[in-house]
Amino acid sequence: MDNPFVEQLLSGSGPLYLALGALTLAALVVRAFSSDEHTRRRALFVVGLLLLFALLQITLGQIPERTSGFVTTPAGQRVPGLVPNPIYELVGVAALIVGLLALLLAGMLLFIDIFLVRQLHFEVPNILRDVTASALFFVGVLLILYYRTDLDLSGLFTTSAVLSIVIGLALQDTLGNLFSGLALQTERSFNVGDWVRFGEREGVVTDISWRATKLRTRSNDLVIIPNSVISKDTLINYSVPTRVHAVYGRVGVHYRHPPADVIAALEEAADQTEGVLKRPRADVRTVEFGDFAITYLIKYWIRDYADLEDISNYFMTRVWYSFSRRGIEIPFPIRNVYMRQVTPETIAAEEAADDERIYQHLRGADIFEALTETEARSLAARARREQYFVGETVLQQGDPGDSLYIIDAGRVEVVVSHDGRSEKIAELGPTAFIGEMALMTGAERTATVRAVQPTHFFVVDREAFRQTLQSNPRLADEISGILAQRQRELEETHAALDRAAAATEEEEKRQILSRIWDFFGFRGSAEEIS
Repeated sequence: MDNPFVEQLLSGSGPLYLALGALTLAALVVRAFSSDEHTRRRALFVVGLLLLFALLQITLGQIPERTSGFVTTPAGQRVPGLVPNPIYELVGVAALIVGLLALLLAGMLLFIDIFLVRQLHFEVPNILRDVTASALFFVGVLLILYYRTDLDLSGLFTTSAVLSIVIGLALQDTLGNLFSGLALQTERSFNVGDWVRFGEREGVVTDISWRATKLRTRSNDLVIIPNSVISKDTLINYSVPTRVHAVYGRVGVHYRHPPADVIAALEEAADQTEGVLKRPRADVRTVEFGDFAITYLIKYWIRDYADLEDISNYFMTRVWYSFSRRGIEIPFPIRNVYMRQVTPETIAAEEAADDERIYQHLRGADIFEALTETEARSLAARARREQYFVGETVLQQGDPGDSLYIIDAGRVEVVVSHDGRSEKIAELGPTAFIGEMALMTGAERTATVRAVQPTHFFVVDREAFRQTLQSNPRLADEISGILAQRQRELEETHAALDRAAAATEEEEKRQILSRIWDFFGFRGSAEEIS
């Protein structure tokens, strides 16, 4: 059966070939500029099909449409004559099928990948795309066979029905996976890139195919789960309705610590942990009075479930440091047996070693030069120890101060903020002193100090130094002279920096003014031009 449209297509003429050429160009442009690997592969496949179609058309032009054979006359006799060339018909049908497939895929590439996905940000499930393309392709092939061949399609349908029954019985599991995958993608329960849990399996979805869904676990292993299994199991999607995720942690604390102190320490640890959101705020609750500890439950929020393990690690590490600074004890189970014998002599020796190190630090500071050895050792005995983890803030600019920090081990950075800008001005290590003026006068902190390594401090606070001043009031006069000298030096430094900044600003202004006149073609100064 002839059709003008099909004849025009096979003859290599008509506007359809202009459309095919335009599709080829469009597919090449999509491949060149698309960043999505799947889209690039589809575009390359479309180009390959269009090239194959062109090759079949060239081949078709070299094959005669009719060949020698026998024809039947109206009288029923078979005589020599020209009959349709079967090779021509076969190549023509193949060209039509390839062209149909190329046209379908190119249309879906432009409509779905470019228009719906990139322009409207509307995701179309791969299985739905494939089913639609397959259905249209199947209908198109039937039409081609109907118009271009003498096949009895009714018999083909009868045979297909029998084959469908046989294939359906043989491929029950495969078809179950297929329809399960179609249902999953139609419902959009999860998408590629989502973090999900199927039963005991957890990972990020990397691909959803007709048969199975692929997950990449935290161990970087690939898990392939049949779609029929997923449809029968419990699904948890950690990426919807948003990627913001709540994390729960539990910690047990000794009974002698008031809950208010413990809650404050846990909230401080959450605030200091990078990756924990400031809003919503962390929520701490007292949940159980156990055999040997009070159990606290803390709920904090992170931006993406993919970062769960790293942020949980940072948070629990900061909890230990926060508890250590506040003297909060995480008790051992009461059934534990301590194998190490701790005697009063051992404890005294450890404290004496700490006091000696603090004493040596104090003797190295000029503001404590006036202290006698007895006074310095007495002050060292009253100092306390604090520990901070990487990234934790030790001192905050603008906060009131009443203590001096001595770095025993580790390093910190000193950052000054002004007019909304922050600048790192120093990095300090062991034996460095921070906060002399705050200890002596209660002045506000003039900079923010943040740990860049796990850092141990010896802290001398107001109450510890008060006893030293009570025993030797003359120390205040001598220390005030040293601090006054430091203050003058600091002011001179600031004044010099201000003068340098002003000079730099004036020079920059002069240079910019010169460039303005040069840009507009004037070579003189503003006064000369005016």
